[in-house]
Amino acid sequence: MIKLLPKYAKQFDVALLIIGHVIGLNMFAALKLAGIPKEFLNRSDFGFNWALPTIASLLIGISLAYLDFGLFDKLSKKYKFYIYIFFRRIISLAVIISWMYIIKSSISYIDGYNIEEVFQRSNEFIISPIAFSLYFVMLLLSEVLNFFRLLGNHFGHGILFNFITGKYSQPQEEERTFLFIDLKGSTQLAEELGHIKYSRFINKCFNDLAELVKKHNAEIYQYVGDEAVLTWLNSKHKIPESAFHFYFDYARLLENKAEDYMQKFDHVPQFKAALHTGTVMVTEIGNYRKELAYHGDVLNTTSRILELCSRYKKDFLVSEEAANQIRECKSFSVINFKEVALRGKNQMVNVCIVDRLEEKAAI
Repeated sequence: MIKLLPKYAKQFDVALLIIGHVIGLNMFAALKLAGIPKEFLNRSDFGFNWALPTIASLLIGISLAYLDFGLFDKLSKKYKFYIYIFFRRIISLAVIISWMYIIKSSISYIDGYNIEEVFQRSNEFIISPIAFSLYFVMLLLSEVLNFFRLLGNHFGHGILFNFITGKYSQPQEEERTFLFIDLKGSTQLAEELGHIKYSRFINKCFNDLAELVKKHNAEIYQYVGDEAVLTWLNSKHKIPESAFHFYFDYARLLENKAEDYMQKFDHVPQFKAALHTGTVMVTEIGNYRKELAYHGDVLNTTSRILELCSRYKKDFLVSEEAANQIRECKSFSVINFKEVALRGKNQMVNVCIVDRLEEKAAI
């Protein structure tokens, strides 16, 4: 299940918001009526005790999840943070009150009250102390659940889950593939665009890159300036084919968005990349600011191969060890490039050029 989290992160977020609201509000209802003898509970109390919190939290959770991935996402990009938070809480409160009113009215009608009594009871309910406590609890739930959703987006859902479970509290040995992607001509671009516009340019590049992360079940290890480091966990010592597709899909995505980049920045980004695989140690580092770190020669070798892209003017270079795994794959062509001495390494390393056959390209 953990392996599926990066790929289905959005679905996981939606499930988290909905299930979290249902559990949270039912716990509140249970605590609110705890210790009250059943003979003192009437049909209306039953409506509050079970039907109201369950149905309301389900509908509110679905509504807020829909808003989170629609309206709220747009507001967060359009307005400053404090304005976004203000609108978010006002809209969330309006949704909560509306659903509470609708559900309370429905329950009262089912309980046998006439229309006039239904509206009277619902009006009294939405301004009652218990209703205000419900509003507070639901808003608090919404903020807490959204906080965990943002943490998942920040660290990566799989990584966050591993942090929570303590998987890497002790160093673990894993077989992983690393892809280093670096912007071409970054120094000249920074001079031409200026630091503010260049920062926006890089941010857009990596936002576009993030669109493919979930599709290819990748993990973003880190961003270093204008470079991104992605990783995949190998399955039975085999590299996921999506690791090779990623670079070509990203290059195609940038080509498709070339007009948008030209309108905003007068430049279309181009990236070079290097891929290598092997054994690394994975562990949590730091006390006050914990991070997940990968240690091993694999990362150093991948970084050195990336340097060769600039030296030999190549877009995508792959270690022979990694390239050997797709030599028989009909989606790619593999050409032995050369044996080179990488900076800081004593042994020579064979490097290959991998190209994707367009008729077999991933969509």
